[in-house]
Amino acid sequence: MQYSLGIGVLGITETLLMEPESKKYNQIMVKMYETVSYFIEDVESSDRLTIVKDSQFNRRQYVRSLCAFIEATIWQYKQCCLKLTKLVNMPSLTTIEKAFLDDEEVKLNDKGDFSTSRINIPLSRNLLATANVLNKMLHTTIEPKSDNAGWESFVKLNRVRNTLMHPKSKADFEVDDDAMKYARTTFMWLVKEFHKKVFDSSVEIKSK
Repeated sequence: MQYSLGIGVLGITETLLMEPESKKYNQIMVKMYETVSYFIEDVESSDRLTIVKDSQFNRRQYVRSLCAFIEATIWQYKQCCLKLTKLVNMPSLTTIEKAFLDDEEVKLNDKGDFSTSRINIPLSRNLLATANVLNKMLHTTIEPKSDNAGWESFVKLNRVRNTLMHPKSKADFEVDDDAMKYARTTFMWLVKEFHKKVFDSSVEIKSK
């Protein structure tokens, strides 16, 4: 079953390159879409394997591919926003927002000096904050919690992922039917709520 945007990398490239005067913007967006598309293809290929042979190994591979897709695309969107801030006529971000996009936090010491340090941001918070920055930069209308089924599946999938990554018993390697349901629902939700909206918004911006 296919859950993707329904548009290949070539279609994305052709759409965004209609405006040759926005070359830098196009380069940033096309590179990001190309990378995201590879991860989407990996998830879809992994899902097809579970249909051909529904084994625990294939189920684990599917969940792992999906979780890699989520983390990687969040990072891609954050890097994309950082690059877009350097272009003319794009919204400005605060120092705190820029630090977040670099996975850093701003600190103030007793001498009054500012510094940044690397931080490990919990996945759900990372996703929500990324949505807020995307809405500011691209005028998207991403509302992760507006779809209760999608958001709840994402939260539950994250628990499944943590169990798989840090198993304490043999049972923790088992991916049951509920976990597969959470995974597939999460994938469709992310494509619809994030990737489709970002794509539609970027094309709309370039057409103005």
